[in-house]
Amino acid sequence: MKKKQTQELMNILKDTSSVSALEAVMEYKEDAFLDMTFAEYFLSITSDSIDRAEYIKNANIHRTYGYQVLNGQKMPGRDKVIALCLAAEVTLDEAQHCLRYANQPQLYARNRRDAILIYAINNNISVQDTNSILSDLGENILE
Repeated sequence: MKKKQTQELMNILKDTSSVSALEAVMEYKEDAFLDMTFAEYFLSITSDSIDRAEYIKNANIHRTYGYQVLNGQKMPGRDKVIALCLAAEVTLDEAQHCLRYANQPQLYARNRRDAILIYAINNNISVQDTNSILSDLGENILE
């Protein structure tokens, strides 16, 4: 969802003062709400030229668990989402959306570990190299 649409929806909700008005907003703006799963969103933004097995392998995720995540059977934790995003070389905005769809906190630039992860995503650094950087800088690796 674009920032303008989000702000517009926020303004409408601020001005909504009754349950019946809220119901009208929910019906009228139905397409404004996030209703996609993490797996659906991730697969929609990734390249068709690479198969799921390659993303799972590059993300250093156990194969069975990785397939369960990408099939929508399991909801991944924050580190797994980030690892998959690094493996797929998505943009930072796409990674933030992935975290949102997975109901995980987004990356925050003022958090030291998150700043390193933002750097890694922006520079298309592999999971293994990201873990090396995290370790060298005294932060927990992606698990």
